[in-house]
Amino acid sequence: FIVKGTYNKQQTRIANYLNLIAEDRNNLKELISDFKPDVVINNIAYVTVDGCEQNPDKAQFLNCDFVSQIIEELNFNKLNHCQLIQI
Repeated sequence: FIVKGTYNKQQTRIANYLNLIAEDRNNLKELISDFKPDVVINNIAYVTVDGCEQNPDKAQFLNCDFVSQIIEELNFNKLNHCQLIQI
């Protein structure tokens, strides 16, 4: 297996980690089309209750819309075999 990971702001020195900015749809498109994954484990979420109440648009995007974008990109790339695990 080849394992790839992503990070947003806190860069890691671990090999095979790539920057992913959830708000940048083209970034997501590139990652999925380049790597054609068999499994995607998504743990991007906005989970603090106060934060979600204060930033409902951000919460909606990270907790719902981004997951839909992942699915759309997998379908667009005909990756029907890909398993999406949402944590």
